[in-house]
Amino acid sequence: MDKKVSIVIPAYNSEKYIKDCILSLQRQTYKNIEIIVVNDGSKDSTLEILNELAKEYNNLIVLTQENHGIAYTRNRGIEFATGEYLMFMDNDDSMKEDCIEMLLSRILETDADMVIGGYRRITPGGKVLDEMVLTKDEWAKFRMISPWGRIMKTQFVREHNLKFGDYKMGEDSYFNVTAYGESDKIITTDYVGYNWIYRDESVSNTTQKKVANSPIPFLEGLIERNKNQKYMKPKMFEYFVIKYVIWNLTFICKQSTKKEMSKAYTEYFNWLSGKIPDYKKNPYVGLGKPKGETALIRLIVTIFCKMPKSIVICIMMLYKKIV
Repeated sequence: MDKKVSIVIPAYNSEKYIKDCILSLQRQTYKNIEIIVVNDGSKDSTLEILNELAKEYNNLIVLTQENHGIAYTRNRGIEFATGEYLMFMDNDDSMKEDCIEMLLSRILETDADMVIGGYRRITPGGKVLDEMVLTKDEWAKFRMISPWGRIMKTQFVREHNLKFGDYKMGEDSYFNVTAYGESDKIITTDYVGYNWIYRDESVSNTTQKKVANSPIPFLEGLIERNKNQKYMKPKMFEYFVIKYVIWNLTFICKQSTKKEMSKAYTEYFNWLSGKIPDYKKNPYVGLGKPKGETALIRLIVTIFCKMPKSIVICIMMLYKKIV
């Protein structure tokens, strides 16, 4: 294999982690890689560390800009990629040493536009908290909507003008779900090579838990972008929207009062009823569907769609105490 793979990494105030991140890529068994790190206006020593690493590694490209946020930063990285294949990575994560080789082998074997693998959720000390292993079921790709852990053809991304959305949440889902609507050559693999490192201070563990960060702007944009999509089953796309609304409510539950949860529930489900009036009758809502989804998520979606608001709120308050 002689294909070049570009890995885009947005970096912001990552002086504690960025070197380990870059070194995990330098240890990859596949060597024809281009590492594009976009420094998004860091106020710490991130840029200095990157410039020092760039002196040692000629496959490291460092770009810098004023702070624009993660979506803009990833999109800028795409513009500079020269590899035939493209991957993304977060600045505080790592990959198994054979990750790029394994994913590249799979996309070359299948001539897919995108190959999606799973991930391990681990502590900085290496303890595995969770692992997502994807099946080959049609729904499996919707379970994995983070930008990393996957490889794609750069040409596919550019031809379809795939971009990360400029939203407070959901910017990566916007990119990936839109990609799913643009190709019938997107596949999953049971290979797990990406290490998503759990840190208390990360964006996904702080800002997204606030009730103020409504998913509605993102979902409005996603629906508009995909109104003429070709390769997603409409009811499966609708189920993704339903599940995303419910996921957000369960995600913010721990940081919310009963009154806040009730208000958010009303806002989100009023919006959902307007966009998908028959959402309760969606064929993927049920304890046995969709195939490839976890039993727990099927149960949660069913509860939210089939039970009255008062019961759902009580269940959420109980859930809040035990998670």
